[in-house]
Amino acid sequence: MNLLTETHQELSTYLSQLENLKQQMDFILKNFRPVFDGEVFLSGKEVCELLHITKRTLQQYRDDGLFPYIQIGGKILFKQSDILTTEETSKPLEKLQVLADIKAKGSTDSKKVDEYKKGDPIDLEFSMNASWFKRYINGFALFSTQVGGMSDEGIQKIYNQYAMSDAQLVFTLDIPNGVTISNNPTAKISGLDGFTANVSREGNTLLVKLRKNEKAKVCKWKDLIEKINSIDTSNINVSISGLKVSKDASQDSQVTIRGTVSGVYDFATSYTEKFYLPSPEHNNHEELGPGHENCATRNYWSFAAIQDPSGLDKAADSNKPNQISYTFKVNKPADNTVTFKDGNATHATVKVENGKSIDNDALANQSMPSDPTKSGYIFKEWNTQNDGKGTKFTGSTIVNEDMVVYAIYSKNPTPNKPGKLPNNSKLPKTGDNINMPLYVAVLVISGVLLFALYFKRRKDN
Repeated sequence: MNLLTETHQELSTYLSQLENLKQQMDFILKNFRPVFDGEVFLSGKEVCELLHITKRTLQQYRDDGLFPYIQIGGKILFKQSDILTTEETSKPLEKLQVLADIKAKGSTDSKKVDEYKKGDPIDLEFSMNASWFKRYINGFALFSTQVGGMSDEGIQKIYNQYAMSDAQLVFTLDIPNGVTISNNPTAKISGLDGFTANVSREGNTLLVKLRKNEKAKVCKWKDLIEKINSIDTSNINVSISGLKVSKDASQDSQVTIRGTVSGVYDFATSYTEKFYLPSPEHNNHEELGPGHENCATRNYWSFAAIQDPSGLDKAADSNKPNQISYTFKVNKPADNTVTFKDGNATHATVKVENGKSIDNDALANQSMPSDPTKSGYIFKEWNTQNDGKGTKFTGSTIVNEDMVVYAIYSKNPTPNKPGKLPNNSKLPKTGDNINMPLYVAVLVISGVLLFALYFKRRKDN
């Protein structure tokens, strides 16, 4: 009897443990989703519950190819990453953030504080991640078709609406002291087709505006949704060139370039090919219907990005983690080179410490070169321009970057040799300013010689 009691008690314990295990398994199955290759997949029922839509609506989206899914055997699964999660819809300001980052072009470490010297170009890559946008649009599309248990015909009518859209993204860079902008800065888009970049400057701010090319093209609403789904909104990049470290940047200092990214997406839908507004001007139009249900509907979303935490600079302000920024250090530069050009030939090259002159730096083995020579000319000076209209360069000139200077000459007039008349000489004219005493002496001597010759000939005869 005691044995039976003990056995009964042990069996009860086992049954209790099994019940606990069952509850744990039920909890896991209810709250955890199967993960394949890093993706969480949901059943059709879970998608309907998440988005508050009917099975018929979800089926319609599947049939029209507007909502991606996979089929394993006879089971239909949907990627959770294709639609917004419950947490995202309940905390949109926290979870649906657009992230942005600035780094040096080609860099693999966005957190690194890069190093430059004065005069170096600063080529930047400005990126934006709005990965939730497509899922938001998909959720909007699903929501639009579930109101009031809509029929298949009603859903199809929505799909076949006319639509047109517009969009613009604006990237800005605040240019601090220590950075200069060229006269022709450029920007190149990657990861986003169908947009044109326009670069401009307003004061100390560089603006890059990305505007949708086909901003008023009419298409079917379902085609617009499909096009949006084809865009990778997680990796939009703008490469910016035309910046450089200025000559007056402080050595061994850190310089921070701050940026912003904002944008708007705007689209309108209409059951008629003409987009009628709900205004008194259009109220009497027959295409609008008795209740004006055929008026165009406009929807738009705007955003402002924050700094991507994964790319936050090591030198960023810890009190402003959402501020988009790029920080670099101005290094003490290496010695600069002055190239002395004599015509097309290089006369000499001289190293000089940055911020000093050739005559006053610590490079004892470097000095001003000897003056060049040119037949028929006199060396005048070294100049920063080959036409001599630049700045004169001497051993006392301060050098802040590599530079080229040019030999400037003046023509050397050749004097006449004594005892010879120039080939182009002419007899003096009356009134010419000549040496009269010398002229008279020549005439007297000539007369004496003529008389002497005359008397000699008479004597010989």
